[in-house]
Amino acid sequence: MKDACHPSHVTRVSIDSSSYDEICVNCGATDLVIGGWGQLKFPCPNEIRSIDDAWKEYENDFNAMTDEQIERECSYEQSKLDEAESWLEAVALWKKAGKPRKSE
Repeated sequence: MKDACHPSHVTRVSIDSSSYDEICVNCGATDLVIGGWGQLKFPCPNEIRSIDDAWKEYENDFNAMTDEQIERECSYEQSKLDEAESWLEAVALWKKAGKPRKSE
């Protein structure tokens, strides 16, 4: 991997930090003062993509699948997402409650 800022980041020069020179305004990743791009060399997890281009990441999948297969996959992925959201909400509430556990 080359040592350069990944094009998915939107950076600004930092005037308020001595530990980095550039920061991504979308995800907060920074470069390294002593040299190198640090986390900025990896893709931005919060990249803002054009709505016209967002589907192209899965273009090969769409071409290989029928509409029915795509809908079935959507339902499956949505159920996984719902389960994950439920788990994350439960963990947050458990932490807020002081992480109680039953003693044996």
